[in-house]
Amino acid sequence: MVRNRQSQDLYREMRKRLIQETEAFLDESLRHPERSVRIPTVVVGHGVFAPAFAEAFWSQVLELPDEPQAGRDEWWRRRLGA
Repeated sequence: MVRNRQSQDLYREMRKRLIQETEAFLDESLRHPERSVRIPTVVVGHGVFAPAFAEAFWSQVLELPDEPQAGRDEWWRRRLGA
């Protein structure tokens, strides 16, 4: 019984945090659309991305500061305005 309640509480807390983080990200994106990342697309079966293009795109999108996790968390908070 206790374990189930703990699992439910953990689920609710994780769900709440996920919604808050998503809300902060969307709010920031709507306030500053110029900062958003345009994800390039190709119609399926009608083209491909060169591997160098894909590597360049994802390296920019996924770039994080070279800091310990605590520094990265703060970087994301500043970036999302949280």
